[in-house]
Amino acid sequence: MRRFGLFLLVIGTMLAAAVLPAALAPASADAAINSIVWLNTAYKGSDPLLGNVQAYEAGSTATLLVSMQNTTGDTITIKGAKVKFDWTGGEYAAAAGGYPATLANNESGTATISFTVPATSVASNQFTHGYTVSVDYEKEGGYKAYTQYTRDDMWGTGTIWHLQHGPVDPSTVQVYVNGTLRTDYTLDCDVSSPTVTFTSSVSGSVNADYQVVETVGTGDGTQTSFQLDHYPVVAGTLKVYSDCTLTTAYTLDADTGRIKFTTAPAAGKSIIANYSYVARWTHSDDDFAVYSTDQNGAMAAKQQLDAILGTITSSYPGVATAGSRELLTKAAAEEQLGEQNYKAGKLTEAKADFDQALVYVQNALKKDKDPNSFKALEPTGTLLLGIGMVLLALGVVVYVIRKPKGPSSV
Repeated sequence: MRRFGLFLLVIGTMLAAAVLPAALAPASADAAINSIVWLNTAYKGSDPLLGNVQAYEAGSTATLLVSMQNTTGDTITIKGAKVKFDWTGGEYAAAAGGYPATLANNESGTATISFTVPATSVASNQFTHGYTVSVDYEKEGGYKAYTQYTRDDMWGTGTIWHLQHGPVDPSTVQVYVNGTLRTDYTLDCDVSSPTVTFTSSVSGSVNADYQVVETVGTGDGTQTSFQLDHYPVVAGTLKVYSDCTLTTAYTLDADTGRIKFTTAPAAGKSIIANYSYVARWTHSDDDFAVYSTDQNGAMAAKQQLDAILGTITSSYPGVATAGSRELLTKAAAEEQLGEQNYKAGKLTEAKADFDQALVYVQNALKKDKDPNSFKALEPTGTLLLGIGMVLLALGVVVYVIRKPKGPSSV
């Protein structure tokens, strides 16, 4: 048995070691809504008819707390948060100020959404409802290198120095030599290795701030239409470059992210773009329940009943009288009847059953402590107690007789 216990301990340790790294891993970009919590629910847990629920009574105020984390690699602007249910008109948004204005990279925040729970004629109380939580945010198409690397170091010698990343938005590049901003250079926007060429040789610490942006495609002299990676595009934010040269000879479909040039870019021309776009994080579930007044009352009584019965096992420890045990048996029968009525949709009857079961339990515990209510011990119990006391006395006598007279020699 001891070996078996050690085996279980080793297996448990191995499982913990396997699970712990995953539990501690940072949130990914696909899981930017870390969690949602329904606050001040009427009931939260297992419902006999509906299964696991987050329940509110019709007409009450439901409040949802949404926890989010920015994992995009750059600062974002939060545009809003909302929850949409499967009933007519079931879309509710966070009020202005109910969410952070911006989130820096890896920063966390919360959004609060409150709404009045509709009547059961609008949102049925006979099944749970599905819903989707969404958070909209605005972000630039690229990321700023200095937010990732704290002033990116350049590599090279003499007059030619290379940026670590590309492609870059030429308008964002700032180059420093030994901490001093320089402008005496030309920039080659090569997509894979952007290069800075100074007018004269430099040495020491050479680094730069710049924004890494999106490669849209390469011209072939024929193609005029190109697709951006993200959309919808925020109006007025798009900058398109052809080999470092800003161009405006195109049209944009902001909703689809499609750009169309007036003239096809020449063969070998690198097309890059910088822009802001709107994106969305989502989380879906199907455990929201709307309770009628009777339903809420029934579950409130059952919840109180279960809380009391949870401290009492089938052997009724601490319940010493037969009368009290009889009341607990009646309570269990009433609770079972209540669950049957609840599952059948007879909510008024279910509430009455749970209330009666609660009365039985409370009376059982109360009368068990009152010696005038029930006999503390039945006759059989008295006989067994007498026999037990005799055996105990005999055990004491035998122990005294056989007890060693003094310390044993070693």
